[in-house]
Amino acid sequence: MEAFWCACLLLPKGVIRTIEKACRQFLWGSESQCRMIFFSWKKKVCRKRSQGGFDIREILSWNKTLLLRFFLKYYTHSPSLWIAWSKEYVFKNLSCWDLDADTCISPIWQKILHIRDEFADRVGSRAAAQALFLSWSASGVLPLQDVYKIFHGFHPELRWVKPLLDNIVVPKHAVIATLAAHQALATVDNLCKRGLVLVNRCSLCCADAESVRHLFFQCPFSRDLLQQVLVWQGVTRGVLSLKHELYKLALCRGTKWRRKVACCALAATIYYIWQERNRRVFDGGHLGVGKLLAMIKYDVCVRMYSCSNGVVVSQLLSM
Repeated sequence: MEAFWCACLLLPKGVIRTIEKACRQFLWGSESQCRMIFFSWKKKVCRKRSQGGFDIREILSWNKTLLLRFFLKYYTHSPSLWIAWSKEYVFKNLSCWDLDADTCISPIWQKILHIRDEFADRVGSRAAAQALFLSWSASGVLPLQDVYKIFHGFHPELRWVKPLLDNIVVPKHAVIATLAAHQALATVDNLCKRGLVLVNRCSLCCADAESVRHLFFQCPFSRDLLQQVLVWQGVTRGVLSLKHELYKLALCRGTKWRRKVACCALAATIYYIWQERNRRVFDGGHLGVGKLLAMIKYDVCVRMYSCSNGVVVSQLLSM
């Protein structure tokens, strides 16, 4: 889809919505489960991982980026039969910047010229767009990633995401930790905002109202679990909030393997806290702090063994 049809024509909005719906259901589950996700597809999911997203391309912006290659081909006088026909019958030997999109007789070129005008607006002016195409015409290659950023928008890098980008972190742990950091999990307070739940009570401590901030790590149960995870790593400080824990890991200057263990352990702790919450809400079962701690240790040791030698694992087991 993204390699062929997006490069041939501007996809109808209905087709794009259908594709994005299928992608959301693949990522989150059924349509009813998708409604429980408080995470914007275009504004969050389609951002780079270093920007707090999942690095999935936004289809419309990518579609426009690929179609601009036709404009560059015309601009560089590419030896193509279609380009030669376009010069003769569509542009009538006009400059590719002079023809108005609304007066163009070709439907495909009309859409490409509208994309040209949008590109010029996004870079500031038509003169700036002309300067960019002039610099690209030397190689005849459109820098797809740069143009995609222009259409999709520029977003700052988030420092707290850095610990979750480490290859040591289990992917499903990283996903849940990212959603938690964005306060996008389907906690009771988020569900109450949509009128889906009437009673707001934390299922872990049964004392305070449930929210992402409470679960990570104001709740006595989750705070006790993370405290034991920190003690296992040889850390003696107290437990901080989720964002502060991530920031502290991003600024950590310890040895390489200790940083990896800390990143993997924090993501696993967030994942198992959320899993325990769902176990109590939906299954009626529960596991204690000791059992969850053993599961976290096991996951960390397995990941460290797969990404390093057995010396690190033996050190972890001796802690």
